[in-house]
Amino acid sequence: MKVLVTGGTGFIGSHLVEALIDAGHDVYCAVRNTHDAATVLPAGACAVSMEEILSGHLPFDHGDALMHLAAVRHRWGVAEEDYFAANVGLTGRLLELSAGRFDQFVFGSSIAVFGWPGKGPIDESYPYAPLNAYGESKVRCEKLLMTWPHKSKPNVTVIRPSITYGRRDPTGMLTKLATMIDRGIYATVGSGTNRVQLVHVADLVQGFVKALGNTRAFGRDYIVTAKSPIQVNRLVGIVAHEIGKSAPSWKIPLWASYLAAIGLEGCYAVGLKITGYEPMIAREKIQVMATDRHYSIARAMEELEYMPAFDYSNGVQDFVRGLRQDGLLRAE
Repeated sequence: MKVLVTGGTGFIGSHLVEALIDAGHDVYCAVRNTHDAATVLPAGACAVSMEEILSGHLPFDHGDALMHLAAVRHRWGVAEEDYFAANVGLTGRLLELSAGRFDQFVFGSSIAVFGWPGKGPIDESYPYAPLNAYGESKVRCEKLLMTWPHKSKPNVTVIRPSITYGRRDPTGMLTKLATMIDRGIYATVGSGTNRVQLVHVADLVQGFVKALGNTRAFGRDYIVTAKSPIQVNRLVGIVAHEIGKSAPSWKIPLWASYLAAIGLEGCYAVGLKITGYEPMIAREKIQVMATDRHYSIARAMEELEYMPAFDYSNGVQDFVRGLRQDGLLRAE
């Protein structure tokens, strides 16, 4: 199949491009700088100018699928308008360009559209409840894609990953957790008995690839994550074991964490960057580590035949090995 990928040089996108090439597809990557992309894209991928694409010039007359992963990623300190301009604006423009020129539009969304559900496991029927501008930008993209009335609109498929981990993600949640444990500065916020549900990047891209050209996926949305959640304490223990450290026993009460976060965020607001380019503790980061959540992947398993290959034990083992190979963690 002939596939155009946006965000193909990013963390998830780079793994997706590799998987598509391995599956025998013709892969074109829309990039800002074609010269730089040539040094990072895998052999077999063709770099094309995003500027030319947005002006209406595609490298082919008709494509099987546009897989749109390019976005401003959720991180502390990003202005609300940046999420809406980059995420919603770009998605809308690509949707316009895809009419009559692609058979399928596969969109990389996020479970952030659900906020922090108070029950679980939740599935795709759970209502939108975003808690921040990033989540709201993904909601707007999904609504735009699903309701756009153009008669030549491509078949839309929405993939919603949970927090994703794997190689080539220097600023990811699990990368930060691992490096803090390695440095001996990690402390669990709250009791650590709450659950998180992460997905290995290889499993996530499996979901994307299995949605490609799948007629059952047309007009459908999917939560793509691990089979089940894991308690934070258990996850920390697995990461520490793989690094070769003792599991940290320090616990910080939630109330104390929020007070520290408010104070530190206040320092950053006036330009005092005490802990680096972003606060080590922030209210959004506390929510990520201290909120309980559980998601169902029944729909993806049934309709996409999605089956995660990684559990938390072998997933973290593979992840830590990758961190060492990439120089993001000290050698054993």
